[in-house]
Amino acid sequence: MAGSTIYAGSTSIYAYDNSTVVVGGGSVISGNTALSCTGGAVDVRDSAVFVLSGASRVLNNTSVGFSGGGVAILGAAQVRIEGGSLVCNNTSVGRAVGGGIAVGGKGQLALVGGSLVCNNRAGFGGAGIAVAQNATASIRNTTISGNLTPGLGGGIVAANNSYVAVFGTIIANNTSLEIEGLGLGGGGAVAARGNAQMQLLHGTRLLGNRAAFIAGGFAMIDC
Repeated sequence: MAGSTIYAGSTSIYAYDNSTVVVGGGSVISGNTALSCTGGAVDVRDSAVFVLSGASRVLNNTSVGFSGGGVAILGAAQVRIEGGSLVCNNTSVGRAVGGGIAVGGKGQLALVGGSLVCNNRAGFGGAGIAVAQNATASIRNTTISGNLTPGLGGGIVAANNSYVAVFGTIIANNTSLEIEGLGLGGGGAVAARGNAQMQLLHGTRLLGNRAAFIAGGFAMIDC
């Protein structure tokens, strides 16, 4: 699928079982809303594989009450975002995480090659990227910027035995606000909790991030 525009509907791409979906050539997935499932634009689960490449864009999508305003990855699914592709201006509404990308249930994310995750919003944490429930993420040479959440991890949150490795990436100008009555506004750039592991390696930079409660940069929460 190259050079396409997919917009204005429910979740536009649903990949499951052993399927493989490749979106490239500057394609745009925009303006979709998921009301009863994860993934405002793209929902990848089971053992499916999804690739976003060639400066393609996932923009202005919404999930309501579920995680992954832009892209949701569940089960043993694998997603690779590469080649200067963008996941920006997506929103997960309510008690939901991963405004841009949500990874859970042993899912795997590879975010590489000058890609950008920007200006996403999440109602409960991980505005840019949320990784949880034994999932893994490898993030290389990427920019994560301008994301905002009332919760942990304006840029990235890792939770519940997940593993995140970040290499040579800029994480800048993300914001973690306090959830009223709960605190939890920590890690403007990145946050980890619930036995999660996060490594920031090889020149990764945290710049200009802020948090209303604790740690504008990196928050490690023991709960």
